[in-house]
Amino acid sequence: MICLHLSLFSQEPMETKTITYDIAAEYQKAIDYLAAFQYQKALDHIYECQRSDPNNLDYLSKLAWCYQQLGDYSESKIYYKKLLKEDPNNISAYSNLGYIFEKELNYAEAKKYYRELLNIDTTNSYYYRINAYNAMKTKEPLVSITYFNKAHVLNPKDLVVIDELANLYFQMEAFDYAISFTEKGLTLAPDNYRLLYTDARVRNKIDSFQMVVNTLEHALSLGDTIPYYQTMLGVSYIHLDSLDKAAFHLHQIVDKKKASEHTHHYLSIIYDKKEDQEQSAYHLEQAIEKAISPKASLYYAELAAIHEKQKDYKKAIALYDEAFEHSGNDVHIFHKARNTDFFYKDKNMALRIYKKYMATGHEKYREYTESRISELKAIIHQSRG
Repeated sequence: MICLHLSLFSQEPMETKTITYDIAAEYQKAIDYLAAFQYQKALDHIYECQRSDPNNLDYLSKLAWCYQQLGDYSESKIYYKKLLKEDPNNISAYSNLGYIFEKELNYAEAKKYYRELLNIDTTNSYYYRINAYNAMKTKEPLVSITYFNKAHVLNPKDLVVIDELANLYFQMEAFDYAISFTEKGLTLAPDNYRLLYTDARVRNKIDSFQMVVNTLEHALSLGDTIPYYQTMLGVSYIHLDSLDKAAFHLHQIVDKKKASEHTHHYLSIIYDKKEDQEQSAYHLEQAIEKAISPKASLYYAELAAIHEKQKDYKKAIALYDEAFEHSGNDVHIFHKARNTDFFYKDKNMALRIYKKYMATGHEKYREYTESRISELKAIIHQSRG
């Protein structure tokens, strides 16, 4: 038994009292509290052990760990640094110091400790992986790719590394490389949602819609129904002209009350292609109600176009006004002028709006507008005669 003896002065001169600590018992209590995640209680007991042997590596490590778990990073760093003084190759201290500095958003300082791990061991794939993540946080994508690739060489079955490489290559628009990694990952784990989603995003970006369908239908068959990816599936079916399948998936999202503005917009496109103007208009109205993105002007313009086809020019005029208010796009002035031309017998109103459109400098409908202005001037002149 290892004991710690403390002498305290009593009230009577020259007498001492001795308090004896059973260090082995204190240590066991600390271990028990650590196992129960009661870090403050563990700290109290391991501290008594450390007083008996201030440079003991195990005690220093456990003190640092307890403080870390309690969120007292300042104290934790002190003990980890003491640990490194006693043991300059202590991988736990380097790793945890790096982690703490990352939690404090001091990624540059974290880098110093993570790099030390590679100086100790260049064959550990995990060390390359955490250095890769650190490089991502310091906005060094090429360095991150280098480290992830080294981690992949050392551990080709690390699905996390495979997915991160796929995503990094995707962000760099190196789509072939990204797909090569999603294919590797899905060969190892064909039901891995994370890899399925990454693969779908890459395929969607390169307009490989049949592959998107194959990937996401498989994810759905596993029981997953994340609205974002089910919307992507529906949109892919639109591109493949499978309108009924597209509508089926998008309506599932609506039925679950998970629909966004984009869900309704895509449904409006489907019904427009199916020449069901009533349903198309309904879903555009729903998209407008939910709109939080800059696409609101598009919804107003498309809804205006439906009313224009139905010869409800007054409603179309109001909607083109809304579209212009939301975007400032001069093309909406032209369409407002045209609908005004159709609706009002007094052509002075249309003439003013056509002139307003010409003043914007917008070129797309310039030739038509010039011709129509000439015609309207003649009509107005004749009506006065």
